[in-house]
Parts: sequence; structure tokens; C-alpha cells
Amino acid sequence: MNLNQPYKDYYAILGVKKDATAKEIKAAYRRLARKYHPDVNPGDKSAEDKFKDVSEANDVLSDADKRQKYDMYGDQWKRISEGGFQPGAGGYGGFGQGYPGGPGGRGYTYTSTGFPDQESDEGYRFTGGGLGDLLSSLFGGGQQSQERTARPRPPRKGADIQGEVIVSLKEAFAGAERKITVTLPNSEKKTLTVTIPRGVADGTKLRLAKQGAEVPGGGHPGDLILTVLVSNTGGFERKGDDLYVDVSLTFPEAALGVEKKVPLLAGDPQTLPFPPGVQPGQSLRLKGQGMPIRGQSGKFGDMYVRVKVAVPRNLTDRQRELIGELKKIL
Repeated sequence: MNLNQPYKDYYAILGVKKDATAKEIKAAYRRLARKYHPDVNPGDKSAEDKFKDVSEANDVLSDADKRQKYDMYGDQWKRISEGGFQPGAGGYGGFGQGYPGGPGGRGYTYTSTGFPDQESDEGYRFTGGGLGDLLSSLFGGGQQSQERTARPRPPRKGADIQGEVIVSLKEAFAGAERKITVTLPNSEKKTLTVTIPRGVADGTKLRLAKQGAEVPGGGHPGDLILTVLVSNTGGFERKGDDLYVDVSLTFPEAALGVEKKVPLLAGDPQTLPFPPGVQPGQSLRLKGQGMPIRGQSGKFGDMYVRVKVAVPRNLTDRQRELIGELKKIL
């Protein structure tokens, strides 16, 4: 972490309190991500910067472990979590001033797993398995410690990168391919083609293996984790795999019955008969006209057409007269 980098208050960036729940953090992030996303604000550098801050804040506060470190150590949380230094005084296992790894000591750093680990810039890095292990490592004693030191370490993995992709409800219905540009930690940009699966729901996370940050000096790249944000468009409302759409009828149409065209996400509008006496708020079900059900090939949710009855305004005298006569009859 760059020590000259200004401290970022992630809670303020998301506009939540420090005791905000995970649900509140998630809701705030989605609202701001939609507002500042580059797809919504093309060419707007200010919005792009705000989007980056919002994504960074969400990455930390939505992870319980990262959030705990951030709350405890502030702007130094990342260095501490990566082992850049050990907070507090006294080094490891009670060693204090004048001992390697303690404040004022030089040459050794103590961590928490047990045996000599790897060479560091200041000499050697040791773990705190016990005084015998420490002295044996320092003065060359013990085949057991040497064997443990020589044990190969697993390949390091680069950091995962978080991103977002906004799709329309129609794209979520049919599936789509989207090109996105990702900025890596080294400021390098790369363009990827992302496949949006059919029936994807808002908030779904897509993992693109080995498309995250590289590891300096070798190792496995991290992953790119994309959160899909689905925009409800075209007058449709989605609930799970079902769709809802409103159709407005006049009072005579509702009383006498009528045929009306209703929109569909798949294909052209469909003519639907509304029976005489259909009531405001009543729903007509179109089986199999909802969203594709992920993991169930060829299966779909349903669509519900909700009836709205429009009450006329600014009636003429003749219209008032006729409605008054109808009122007497009914």
C-alpha cells in the first residue's frame, strides 16, 4: 500500500453507517454501481472514479474478514493482512526490545505458524513455534528444522478483481455476449468477452478464472468476479423466474370484455382475451412465458398480466348523463 495515498472512508463512500448490516451495504453498493457505472456514463471520468471508489469500498466492507481488519487498523489494514508488518509491540512469543523481530531488534520477523519460512530483506523470517525451534534455526542445529525449511511452498495466487456488468432484462432472458474492459492493479487494461447465461438473475456473480491480477515473479493469476446487474425495462417486473406486466382497460372494456395485445419478452405481442367483468387487480396467467429457469433446459417461469382499470377524467355533460343513467340501472 502506498503510504502517501489518502485514507478512504469506505463507509462514507457507500453512504452507510459503521454498524451497517451486510444487506444495507449490498443495497447501497448496487444503487451507486448503477448510478456511476461506465456503461451508464460513457466518457465521464468523474463518474468512472466514483465507480472505482464504490467498487473498492464494497470489496472490503462486503468481506467480513477484510472489514474487521479495516475497522481495526484503518488505512493500514491491507499491509497488515498481507504481512507487511506486525502491529503492536514485543514481537512474537514475548520477545521484546533488543530481540530480533521486537521493536528495536533487527534481522528477524516473527509470525504465527512454527518454523523457518523464507529469506526476507532484513535477513530471515521465522515463525513462532517455540524457543527451541527458534534457537535451532538461528544457530544451525537440527536436521528436522532444516527439512521443514526446505519444504516447497505452493504457487502464489494473484488477487481476485471485482467488476460489474449491466444487462437489460431482455438480454438476461435470451443470454448475451458483452465486451468489458478491466483495469488491472498495474493500470493495465484488457478487453474480455463475457457470456451472459440465459435466465441470469440480478446480483449473480460470474467467475472468470485466471483473468484477475498477475503475480510478480510468477504464480497463478487471480480470478475476475463479475456481478451481473439486471435492469428491469419494457414495463416488466421480475419475481424469481416469473414476469409481471400491467395492461390498462377502460371501464366499458372491463365490463363487456375485450381482446388486447400484451407484450412478451420472447417474440411479438400476443393477443389476450379479457373476459366480461374482469376486475381491477385481477391477474391472467400465461404459462411458460416467464424467464428461462437456469439449470433446467427448456423450462420457463410464467407471466402474469395484471388488470388496471382506467377511470375517465374531464367528462362531457353527455358522458356524465349516461354514466348517471347506468348508475341507476346497476
